[in-house]
Order: sequence, then structure tokens, then C-alpha cells
Amino acid sequence: MRITVLTCCLKLKYTNERGEGEKDDVGEWKTDATNEHSYEGYETIDLKIIQTLAKSWILSLDIKNLTDETYSEFVGYWSGENQYAGSNARAYYFSVMYEF
Repeated sequence: MRITVLTCCLKLKYTNERGEGEKDDVGEWKTDATNEHSYEGYETIDLKIIQTLAKSWILSLDIKNLTDETYSEFVGYWSGENQYAGSNARAYYFSVMYEF
């Protein structure tokens, strides 16, 4: 009987009034019950920039997966190979908000 090895996930986040940055670092994990197959893990970086206009308007630009990392949040081993559930490529979100 094998014992499953623990996976380490480190998340660093910095926030201030002008925006925020976030880095996820997920280490290697085993993909089968016998611990013979694994996935190397992944790192992603997200960035959000916030700009206040006048006193009630707020613009923001949110970039997910800034480095356009190809990764998978779920990997399992069956049918003789690792099977991957792909995650999102780089994505941009722009928002305009009005506070009253």
C-alpha cells in the first residue's frame, strides 16, 4: 500500500488602492492511486489595475493568467495516460463602475 504524497499550493496576494497582484504556485501531485504517475504542477499570475475618475467613476482592468501559462487544475490517470481538464488561457476583463 502506498501513501499519497501531499501537494503544496502557495498563493501570494498584494492589494492596494491602485490594484492587486496574485501569484498561485501549485506543486507536483500524483495522478493515480499507486502514486506512479504525476503532474508537474503550475504557476499563474493575475493582475488587476484600478483607476478612480472624478469621485464616483471607477475603471478596472483585470488580467487573468498574465503569462498565458498552459496548465490544468485537474489531472487524473486512467486508460494508460494522464487525462487533463484544461484551464483558461490569458483573459482580459474591463469594467466601468459608478458609485452613488
